[in-house]
Amino acid sequence: MGITTQCKTLSPIAEDILGKRYYHEGEDWKGLCERVASVISNGDKELVDDFFDVMYNLDFLPNSPTLANAGKESDRQQLSACFILPVEDDIVEIMETVKNTAIVHKSGGGTGFDFSSTRPKGSPVSSTNGVASGPLSWMKIINATTEEVKQGGMRRGANMGTLRVDHPDILDFILCKKNDKTMTNFNLSVGVSDVFMDAVEKGDDFELVNPHNKEVILTDAREIFDIICKNSWESGEPGMIFIDVVNSTNPVPHLGAIKSSNPCGEFYFIPFGVCNLGSINLVNMLKSVEDGRYVIDFDRLKKITEIAVTFLDKVIDVNHFPLPEIHDMAHNTRPIGLGVMGLADMLLYMKLPYDSDAGREMVGKVMKFIDDVGWATSNMLGRELGTFPEFQQENLPSQKTPRNCQITTIAPTGTLATFAGVSFGIEPNFNFVYRRKIVDSEFIQVHPLFEKVAKEEGFYSEELMETLRTTPSLKVRNLAGVPEHVKEYFITAFDISPEDHVKMQATVQKYVDNAVSKTINLPYDATSEQIGELYMMAWKLGCKGITVYRDGSRDDQVIVAVKESDEVDIKLLEICGDTDIEEADIEEDIAPTLIDIMNPEAFAFAMERLSPEEKSELLQRVNLFKLNYNTEIDLHPKETVNGRRTKFTTGCGELYCKSFQNPIGDGNDSILWELFMTTVGGGCKAHSAALAITVSLALQGRANIKSLTHHWSKIQCDACKGRDTDGKSCPSIVANYIRSLTQDSVAGTMDKVIETPRSVQEVINLQTSLKGVCPECGEEIRRIDGCRSCSACGWTRCD
Repeated sequence: MGITTQCKTLSPIAEDILGKRYYHEGEDWKGLCERVASVISNGDKELVDDFFDVMYNLDFLPNSPTLANAGKESDRQQLSACFILPVEDDIVEIMETVKNTAIVHKSGGGTGFDFSSTRPKGSPVSSTNGVASGPLSWMKIINATTEEVKQGGMRRGANMGTLRVDHPDILDFILCKKNDKTMTNFNLSVGVSDVFMDAVEKGDDFELVNPHNKEVILTDAREIFDIICKNSWESGEPGMIFIDVVNSTNPVPHLGAIKSSNPCGEFYFIPFGVCNLGSINLVNMLKSVEDGRYVIDFDRLKKITEIAVTFLDKVIDVNHFPLPEIHDMAHNTRPIGLGVMGLADMLLYMKLPYDSDAGREMVGKVMKFIDDVGWATSNMLGRELGTFPEFQQENLPSQKTPRNCQITTIAPTGTLATFAGVSFGIEPNFNFVYRRKIVDSEFIQVHPLFEKVAKEEGFYSEELMETLRTTPSLKVRNLAGVPEHVKEYFITAFDISPEDHVKMQATVQKYVDNAVSKTINLPYDATSEQIGELYMMAWKLGCKGITVYRDGSRDDQVIVAVKESDEVDIKLLEICGDTDIEEADIEEDIAPTLIDIMNPEAFAFAMERLSPEEKSELLQRVNLFKLNYNTEIDLHPKETVNGRRTKFTTGCGELYCKSFQNPIGDGNDSILWELFMTTVGGGCKAHSAALAITVSLALQGRANIKSLTHHWSKIQCDACKGRDTDGKSCPSIVANYIRSLTQDSVAGTMDKVIETPRSVQEVINLQTSLKGVCPECGEEIRRIDGCRSCSACGWTRCD
């Protein structure tokens, strides 16, 4: 195993990615830069050298389609990454959009859609005397199309699906990926208005409006908001688009309102909008001064920005757009998306903490400079070549002769940053030591500045490097042996509070024309209420959208073991959130039926011997009950179970609930396991049976019983109004009944089974092959703005 360090020359991992996906036959990095510079300059000899230099020296890199497709024949020279397609309330137009989606994805682009104009499910359709199937049905068709078409022959495309919060089907949309595991090629965002956010803050009702007939339904704004927050807590989706904030900076409002974004949320535009992106490497904009400090070389930054804006504008003229409507929109509006990468590394070299006022002040200064120089360059190009045809002075009052309707936007830059050897976009570092695989070789890649400082300060050791490499969700500020003054600025995403993540996004957004792709990282123990507070904060600070990710809540970390201290054995094993495994019927002959989880090694060994269905069953059980390590999990109910029957009064008659506890361990303790229900004197027996089955499956670990009871408790039945009943509906009665059984002594000493860990914990990942590793190299995957990215080999997928 060799040791390498990041540097300005291409790393082995960068060469590996380029060789697989970007180099044309016989090319190397110099050849690629020559090819791209020649194509984009389009015969302008004064520009070709500048374009070559900024790419070859890794000062500026255009987006992946430009690097990969420039110089290809005819329609294969598609150079843009971000597209917005329309979705209208007409089956012919929708199917045209489905066709166009396939064409765009085949060319290498990602697509964004807004489904708010489609009528809600159940609405009448006069032309067929039928009823509408709703926006989700159209999403499924686009999702299936995406599944079959690969981007430029390399990978599947990605989609962003948005729905306005005032659409009658908004709850179905929020829950669609939870209820339908096949919706894998969409990121989801809810378009929330200022009116909605005001209603949430004030606790007011909110109007859902049928886009077809304008019928209005009043609903509780806070309840919708809470459901969004709860789902984001569980899986990171849906995100939020503050749609009024977005449209407040629409550079072409006379052409229509902005409704959606590209899959990663950095480009918002009207239908048929397209943008080509590129990013400046901020690390290369630093220079050292006499006392060893690093400062921004603003003269160099100005030159690179001017070249980058010119480069991106030229892309529009040589680009082969996949649709004529997109071609026309691109040439009439000419948006470009100049962003940055290496922002966190820039702050490291300057010894400015990412989460400090000083750090944000410097970032604001740099971003404002880039935006100002960018617009000055665009106005210069406009005087020479003409303003974009749809320019109207009142929409861009500070500009006189702009060549482009927008200049700046912040993309994730996962692959580009890997080429440049710097941190992604404006994201903080996730670690300072990585293991990276290339074919049969394996490298330990160390952040060059961390290694340099560690050796100069005298705290470098192989043990420290190994700790960094093997500790997921690393917090440098918790590390022993690292000097306090170093911990101040050498921090990871997990050292930074969620509020400081939002503040950084808002700081950058202030000086960016379009939007900022950024993930707000939260610790595992964050609550959905905290997510709601972050949404409010982001809205008030002027962010255009927000994506949160609670550590371990989805597929990055499947199993987490909590270790209280070096002296105390591991006490708790739990699954982080939704394991994203499709549910399967569990056969009665599962073997082994008894699994000892006394320690992680024994548990991991047992997991290797289970089928996928058995793993799903076990993981759900462990998560549900948070069993401590001194408890053995029995996958089957005992032959003899303990039960009791309780009668409740409903609005329709009597409801009888019979609950059973399953003994665990030596039989002295038990866990609520199963529920049977029936009605007498009225009510729906079928409904009661279905509700009982749902409760039983949830109790047995196949659903989130806490979430179900939370929602059931709010259900109101008209038959219960004004009557002396035990609740406001059958579901609310059952919810309260289940809560009583799981919270008091009747539940069979549940408190003995559940152990609360101490406040200070060391979190250790035990990775499985279920969802959290890269399919190409086997390394850990990170979620960045709805996309799964591998920092080791550059593999990425937006889902």
